[in-house]
Amino acid sequence: MADNRPIGVFDSGVGGISVLRELRRALPHEHFVYFGDGANAPYGVKTTEEVIALSTKVADFLLAKGVKAIVIACNTATAASLHALQAYCPVPVIGIEPAVALANTLRKEGKVLAMATPGTIASARFAQILKEHGEHCIPMPCPGLMEFVERGEVEGDNIRRYFENLLRDVPRDEIDVAVLGCTHYPFVKNALSLHLPKECRFIDGSMKTLAQLKECLQENNGFCDDGSEGALELHSSAGETSIRHMQMLLELP
Repeated sequence: MADNRPIGVFDSGVGGISVLRELRRALPHEHFVYFGDGANAPYGVKTTEEVIALSTKVADFLLAKGVKAIVIACNTATAASLHALQAYCPVPVIGIEPAVALANTLRKEGKVLAMATPGTIASARFAQILKEHGEHCIPMPCPGLMEFVERGEVEGDNIRRYFENLLRDVPRDEIDVAVLGCTHYPFVKNALSLHLPKECRFIDGSMKTLAQLKECLQENNGFCDDGSEGALELHSSAGETSIRHMQMLLELP
């Protein structure tokens, strides 16, 4: 038996498109429904209770679309609401988290810079990640960075000044690996790379999320088998302008 229902994916805004792109590349026959909650962004400065409430509302939207699984393509929402949604939803729920463990294996003699929203950095889950893998890690909360991506401002003088200020006290020459711990951050990787060593590697959690989704589909005989190219629905609480922004990000090389 196969399951041709769509897979739901959501984020606080357009950032989860970076995860959606990887999922669609690896699973080209799967159908996806994406929801960006731009009207309530950013999640990274909200309380855990607020994020759980918002995530549950989005999950209800996706469940009404008949999804067979939900991917939380938001590090902050995963940290705050993964367990709550797994208990609430009648379908599997998979999250994403900063890839500090992987970064630690890629590190040479230097440091790991773990960049994430203030909400992710302050979460209990991130504290556990640091306890297990963070001996050589520099946690870096990045207030306001996701908003650059929401505005479509991924290069230029403003973001250059932002990174200069953010990294002012960081021993940049010692950074071996930069963890992009918010799904918005891959879209500013080029701008960020100008402020870190040329040899610095950039990683995010999307590959682990993809592996978990594949495993989930395999265990539940859930792969789509209708042979067609997977369909995609884009939805946003922030309206058509946000949806056009999503479409533009999907088309980036």
